[in-house]
Amino acid sequence: MNTLKQTLRSLLHAKGFTSVVVLTLAIAIGANSAIFSVLSAVVLRPLPYDDPDELVMVWESNESQGLAQEPTSSATFVDWREGTSAFESMAAYRYRGFTLTFDDVPTRIASALVTPSLFQVLGVEPLAGRAFTEAEGRPGNERLAILSHRSWQNRFGSDPDLIGQTIPLDGEPYTVVGVMPGDFTFPIGDTEAEVWSPLTMSLEDLPSRPHRSYSTIGRLADGVSLERARTDMESVAGRIAQDFPDSN
Repeated sequence: MNTLKQTLRSLLHAKGFTSVVVLTLAIAIGANSAIFSVLSAVVLRPLPYDDPDELVMVWESNESQGLAQEPTSSATFVDWREGTSAFESMAAYRYRGFTLTFDDVPTRIASALVTPSLFQVLGVEPLAGRAFTEAEGRPGNERLAILSHRSWQNRFGSDPDLIGQTIPLDGEPYTVVGVMPGDFTFPIGDTEAEVWSPLTMSLEDLPSRPHRSYSTIGRLADGVSLERARTDMESVAGRIAQDFPDSN
């Protein structure tokens, strides 16, 4: 007990040192908590999707630059989706942020742009409302929104009439078409994303292969192994590299 009292007196006399130690400990504890939250969501607990063992991430690679897992372009994603039979379905997505404004008070929230196929790939239906339709993956349908359950509860008071209404995102009206179940997160393990809106692609965008900004997730077709899917995708990638040597 005397040793503890002496230690406390020393810390009180050295307030600057004590502040640094406490701040360092707080940062370390916070970082470890964040890492464990992601580890728990992604590794320790089953993913909240239908048949999660059938889901895989699909990446580009560039051996000459030592890049094993790179995002892809819209054109390459379309070639992947249409050029392989190893996958039942594929979806592309990327992060973005929105400013949600209520009563002239702006709040920055996390969100993701997703191809309408995402919810089919994951095998998850909205708790309320609906998912995006395939037609809503074309330009002109960008101002639609599906909300996380947490966002619906905390920001909109679990309003049962919110479906079909608009919410202000980046100063534009976005129509809410669905609300996801309480255990749904996407990207995988990301509990911060509150809104999903359509990732639209046009024919004019497709030739832009050097602009790699999309991540891809796919669901394996029935009976297809990971090795077969990898072999199939290497064949597709080889054709793309031959047709577009400057970018692939």
